[in-house]
Amino acid sequence: MNESYSIQILVVNGKPDGVRVVDRPADWNGVAVVFPREELAEAISTEFLSKSGVYALWDEDHPGAKLYVGQSENVAQRLEEHYKSKIFWRKAIVFTSYNSMLNAGHTRWLEHNLIKRVQESGSRTLENGNTPSATQLSLQDTAHAKIFFNRMLEIMPITGLTAFESKSDVDAQQQEAFEASSTNDTIIVPTGKTGEGFEEVFLGGDCWYYVRLSEQSRDKLKYIAAYRPAPESAVTHLAEIKEIVPFGDAGKYKVVFKNKATNIDPKPFGTAKQGAMQGPRFCSLDALKQCAQLGEIL
Repeated sequence: MNESYSIQILVVNGKPDGVRVVDRPADWNGVAVVFPREELAEAISTEFLSKSGVYALWDEDHPGAKLYVGQSENVAQRLEEHYKSKIFWRKAIVFTSYNSMLNAGHTRWLEHNLIKRVQESGSRTLENGNTPSATQLSLQDTAHAKIFFNRMLEIMPITGLTAFESKSDVDAQQQEAFEASSTNDTIIVPTGKTGEGFEEVFLGGDCWYYVRLSEQSRDKLKYIAAYRPAPESAVTHLAEIKEIVPFGDAGKYKVVFKNKATNIDPKPFGTAKQGAMQGPRFCSLDALKQCAQLGEIL
């Protein structure tokens, strides 16, 4: 059973979606700064970013979306460079420490293990040009880095970034969602924006792949629906499933359609909880067709 813990969130200048400073003063010497791209200057003004740290840049938080992981002895300077050279990212999170306990060895270790975690789960499209090699640390520094790493993993989902969830975490969440109702026969998958695979694969290729599924769900699923992110922010297409076959890494599958996907009356995101469509979701076909918006079934 997971233990309870408390965090503090400082909302800078009172903007809920602006710069936020997150920490766990009771048991962590680290701090996270989360902010949208357009408020980089505001984030830098907090002074936390002038230290050594590790960071992640992302656009949307859903399977297959772009993600960049990096580290620097002066994160502010590095992010200013990324602001000019990398146009894909809309959000950022930076991890550093109050007492400058993170050194270059720690941040390289953290960067390597964050990238490795994403590569193993296959949950995102990494924008990193190369994979940093593993960093050798002393036993004491390794222990410190592991504790810091675990605190990061606990805080990131709270800030809206789920990219670093482990394969077992994702499997457990999907299985729990599917088994919540024995009538579930439909999987809703988040797809990319126009030009990011939806037209080419879901509509043109009559399939969708890199879907992580449990054995129980594969036996029950009969339909697949496509959720499209903003500006649509709605389920717009449906297809009957012909077969589900292994594809890529263990636990991932390709869903092949019987026929072309067809348009359905759009089911907007509506009152669904934030992050509800960051990964595949399950429901019955009847529930999907009858709902006016996804908040009614998710």
